[in-house]
Amino acid sequence: DKYVDLETGKDWPVYGGNRNNKRYSPLEQINKENVQNLEVAWVYDARDYVDGAVPKRPKAIQCQPIVKDGILYGTTPELNLFALNAATGEELWKFEPIADGRRYNISVSRGITYWEKGGDKRILYTSGSLLYAISARSGQAIETFG
Repeated sequence: DKYVDLETGKDWPVYGGNRNNKRYSPLEQINKENVQNLEVAWVYDARDYVDGAVPKRPKAIQCQPIVKDGILYGTTPELNLFALNAATGEELWKFEPIADGRRYNISVSRGITYWEKGGDKRILYTSGSLLYAISARSGQAIETFG
């Protein structure tokens, strides 16, 4: 496979915007003449609830979400992975990493990675010391990974 630099545009495909870490989008719908007219389109509550309540010790989200093909992927404070319709904020799926009956969410997540080859589309990310490959379509773990 040839190296292909994923450019920003309607997508924000990798951590930092693109592989060159430009953090710039060439989109022109928002400019200095109309930026003051922006309004909140939707809000997603990424807090993790335990038994119906927010945990007593607040945690921060340090993950920069990515957008690919109109889907926003990110992590919660407890390192659950989620996928949202980027236009509406509707949750498409959520993956909760659990191994051996224990949660491995003792670290922070600074980012996630999108990978595809043909029809195989995956999100790669870590929770604690574990690396997960998750189907970008279904939110299910790729059992053959690793």
